[in-house]
Amino acid sequence: MFEALGRFSLEAIFIGSGVCSLSLAHYYLKKFPKNRVKIIHSSGFFPAVDNQILLIVSSNGMKKGLSPLGDLLVDSFNFFKKHHSGFNGVYECDQFHLRLPEDKYRSKFDRRFGQVHRQLDLDYLSNPLDGVEARSFIVDAGTFFDTLVKEFKSNIQFIPDLVTSFSLAKEISVLTNSGQTFKTNDLFLAGGAYSKFLPSSFINSSHLQRHKTISGGVWSANCDLGEKSFILTIDMANLVYHSERKMLQIGGRSSDLAIDCDCFTGIKSNYDLFKQIVRFVPDFADGSVITSFRSKGRNRLPFYQSRRFDNNRITHLSGVYKNGYTTGPYLANMLLSEY
Repeated sequence: MFEALGRFSLEAIFIGSGVCSLSLAHYYLKKFPKNRVKIIHSSGFFPAVDNQILLIVSSNGMKKGLSPLGDLLVDSFNFFKKHHSGFNGVYECDQFHLRLPEDKYRSKFDRRFGQVHRQLDLDYLSNPLDGVEARSFIVDAGTFFDTLVKEFKSNIQFIPDLVTSFSLAKEISVLTNSGQTFKTNDLFLAGGAYSKFLPSSFINSSHLQRHKTISGGVWSANCDLGEKSFILTIDMANLVYHSERKMLQIGGRSSDLAIDCDCFTGIKSNYDLFKQIVRFVPDFADGSVITSFRSKGRNRLPFYQSRRFDNNRITHLSGVYKNGYTTGPYLANMLLSEY
């Protein structure tokens, strides 16, 4: 119906080149495989670091019926497992949630997993520890991204430029820093941590206004901990080992108060925690700290919306925080299924 009205006379435009933008482009082209799209991204102004970080896709012991965020995480994890776990760059592995004897760790573990746990005697642990085991995924972002767009590569034009403004009239006009103007009837905004910098005044949402751009990061080092990849989790701290890349990473805590300092402190404290219980962890000075930004939605919930403006449609997806590789594809598919 829309094609008969000239709905797709202009190419769709996607802002951003992260997991949300590429997931939206992927599901858009699955639905409209004859269409062409433009993806405008600016790695110079807004650098992406996902291809340097080992990303985790996990259910984290979440159960449905407890909270809207929990329901979303369970549904999106199951969606990823069904539709994307076979993608290149996705590695299934064991994740061990450890129950340390200290009260602050034990009580949080018991609230999430109950009393169901067993002693884990793993080769890379200094001593056996109680915990539970689950099957999760490590994602190599660069390879995963390539798989998302590979099927539709000839339909996609990547434009390295910075968006400076939008205007909405008969069509949507997208102006860039290089002086170019692109027109479209279909605009997709998925700028991740930089979404609040997008000049999108025509999207008025109190939810979006309360999004935060926050800092985060990991400590990363090369080492050999065996032939199997694995994840160790203590409360919200993760140690990730990728056996093929012989890479070990330990995450820090996120902060909306600082760019580097608070993030670095969180990484070092988590490093010290894992150093005590894991064998053969390299010295802190032998690794490097990789900092990044994240988009944190109100109450940790992402913002997603698709609105019509006469013959135009504007779709926005951001605020996926630490769960971008589950909620990103899941919500992109949901938005496009209603297109």
